[in-house]
Amino acid sequence: MKTPPKITKATAYPDHIIEVIFDNDEKGKFNFENYFEYQGYYQFLNDISSFLKIKIHPQGNYVFWLNSQGEEIEIDPAILYAICAKKPVIINNKIVFDPSLGKNAWI
Repeated sequence: MKTPPKITKATAYPDHIIEVIFDNDEKGKFNFENYFEYQGYYQFLNDISSFLKIKIHPQGNYVFWLNSQGEEIEIDPAILYAICAKKPVIINNKIVFDPSLGKNAWI
């Protein structure tokens, strides 16, 4: 699997939309709720004030939020790029994530 481009800008909006710009000038916008549940790992993001506090890893590798314990809660960079670029993640010639399937994208 090819390494996704670095993230140069990420913005979260109150309607659960995330907009991302990559260092190859690609950009994407998607509704977080179309791919993720507010359960377990992401439960605290149900609070919109937490959701809006999206951050970019200093090296641009991924986006994340800090939960109440100060732990980084991230979106995998390959998954984030796949959603934004509307391209599947392929490992060993097999599609393992297809963003066109929404919450059923993990194959």
